[in-house]
Amino acid sequence: MFGFRHLISAVFLMPMVFCWTSSYAVQAGVAAGVKGEAKIAGNERQQPEIIRSGGIILTNDTLTTGAGARMQALLVDESALTLGPNSSLTIDRFVYDPNKGSGEVVANMLRGSLRFVSGRSSALSKPQFKIKTPVGVMGIRGTSTIIVERDEGKSFFMGLVGPGPDNNVGLPPSKIEFSNDYGSQTVDKAGVGFFVEVNQPPGALVPVPADISNLFVNKGREDTSEFW
Repeated sequence: MFGFRHLISAVFLMPMVFCWTSSYAVQAGVAAGVKGEAKIAGNERQQPEIIRSGGIILTNDTLTTGAGARMQALLVDESALTLGPNSSLTIDRFVYDPNKGSGEVVANMLRGSLRFVSGRSSALSKPQFKIKTPVGVMGIRGTSTIIVERDEGKSFFMGLVGPGPDNNVGLPPSKIEFSNDYGSQTVDKAGVGFFVEVNQPPGALVPVPADISNLFVNKGREDTSEFW
């Protein structure tokens, strides 16, 4: 398997200014790990293709995982998008320009489960992270968040993994700012989130349910993964 360290080296040998315009797609990152069947579509591909560890990911590419599969897209700024089984996500926009203090990730989550961990862009002066979903748009500030589809797409859970404002590891606090046509919700405490149903305002803040948090935890030695 293509080694994780080799992936990091390959990514950061490239120039440190990456951006997207409407006229062409550029490299956003690579597939850092794939378990099971995952596919990539978009740009000039005539049909979806199997993507393996080390595969190049461009803006406008759509990543899809099958039943029991999962994969991680490692972006150039070291942000990580980890997809669970039966998930689909398109990377709409990617900017990383440390010289200007700007970093931006815009992705469109179509279905399934996602964990987003921000990378070097989060330390810049003007970072912007945005995940579009079928129930609304989530803006992210900080490090780690999760989105999980429930009831066959009838609702989604948005959760903040951390860190919160009172963390003891010296990291900037994370924050979720969600909005749709029916209302908005903000989360600034780790381990907390909310449910959102289709065509409804976001619900009240609740602790992240155990069954959702367990989706992003290794199940045992036979199911371990360096990217999950």
